[in-house]
Formats: sequence, structure tokens, C-alpha cells
Amino acid sequence: MTAAEETATSFTGTVTYGGTAGITGTSAAFVDGVLTIVTITPQNIGNGVSFTVVDDESHTGSTTFNVRNLFDSWSGNGEGNGTITFEEDANNDGVAEGLAWLLGATTPSENASTRLPLAGENTGDLVVDFDCLKSSQHGTATLHFEYSNNLALGSWTSIVVPESSNTVNGVLFTVTPIPDSDMNQIQATVPASQANGEGKMFGRLRGNMP
Repeated sequence: MTAAEETATSFTGTVTYGGTAGITGTSAAFVDGVLTIVTITPQNIGNGVSFTVVDDESHTGSTTFNVRNLFDSWSGNGEGNGTITFEEDANNDGVAEGLAWLLGATTPSENASTRLPLAGENTGDLVVDFDCLKSSQHGTATLHFEYSNNLALGSWTSIVVPESSNTVNGVLFTVTPIPDSDMNQIQATVPASQANGEGKMFGRLRGNMP
């Protein structure tokens, strides 16, 4: 067996998607060296994914691990403790776990209702403030800001929250990165022109995992 083959067969475990990342939550037992960084992309998510690895003596081989998406890593899915789905409200706090994660909840057991947006009014505009994960921390999942002036089914306008300040479909998003944090502060402003005849507007947030 060559050194490369030894490297290729000496690692099993789980890694988490997040751009270029080191191996987490397990250990390697290389005969000829240590595992270096591998590149993980959204297309890699799944079980039994093959990667090329290189040890510290430049021996190259391939190995296979299970790759979790960022939500599964946060929720503990794949660690033998059951599966929490993105749309599930596992702790009965009234907030789906996927939305709780996007809003920065530290664990699925946290009461995420305190992270729901605060709404106010400014000269007739609807102003909604909330925090959300930066795009580097939520992968392919998206957070949607939605507004309506009558609450009827099908009347909601849905907009993916942008990563930087921008006006999208008439809604002004002011995005402020929180220093030394995985979070952005968001303020969404819906113009008063979108209100109904009584001057009312409604806003909400929705998470989506493709």
C-alpha cells in the first residue's frame, strides 16, 4: 500500500459545508501525515462524498465523508439524536427551526420568539428591524422579508433579504454587518404608498431551504 492509499483510507467522519473549511468534529489517523484543508461546496452536500486530500508529505489520495449543510450542523442532524427539519418547530416557541437559525438562535432549544422582528412606523412607512446570519453562514438557505396590506392569502410580496444595502422591489434594505459576528443588522422600509386605505401594512419573515 502506498502512502497515498494509506492517507485515503485513514479518515472517516462528517464535515460541514461552509466554503473552504477544515475537518470538524472528528479526528484523522494518518500514517504519513495529517489531513489538510479540503474545499466543500453546496454541490458536495450528501453522504459518501469523495474528496482529494493531501498529507503534510504531499502524498495525494481520495477519501469519502458525509457532508452536512450548515443548518444540519447547527441542529445536530446526523449526530445520532434524530432529525430536526427546517420547517419544524421542535421546541414549540412558535418559530420554525430554520427561521430561528437564520435569525441567529444559538441552539434549537433557544426560545427564538425574542429574535422575531420589531416593526414600527416612520411618516407612514413600515419599518422592520431584525438580525440575520451573513450569507457565508447560511449557505444555500434564504431569508425572505414579506409584506402585505390586507393579510389575504396570496397577497404577500416576498423578497430575499440582500447581503448589502439595496432597494429591492421598492423596499429599502439597510444592511449593517455586526463586527466580529456572523450576523447582519437589517432594517427593511416599505414605503407608505403600499398601505391600504386605512394606512395599514403588515410584515413577516420566512426561511427557505432549497
